[in-house]
Amino acid sequence: MRNWRAEFDAQHRRGRFFGMTLHPQHIGWCHRLAGLGRVSGRLAGLSDLWNPTGVECARYWTGAYPAAKSLQLAPSIWQDYPGSLS
Repeated sequence: MRNWRAEFDAQHRRGRFFGMTLHPQHIGWCHRLAGLGRVSGRLAGLSDLWNPTGVECARYWTGAYPAAKSLQLAPSIWQDYPGSLS
């Protein structure tokens, strides 16, 4: 719990993304679930925290950074040859 809190605080101060990966075989212990509940309760109390779903993140990103303006791909160096399966 202390590590989660410290990592979140460090990212939040900088206005950065914070993601937690929770593996069921590790988080499923009662004491860890209780700690997770305390951390998530603390985060829920922050008024400036955006806790989006994956779809909400994708909508934000495609709206803020449309591919036509933001995505600059270099010309492909891949060459197709006669009879290739690509």
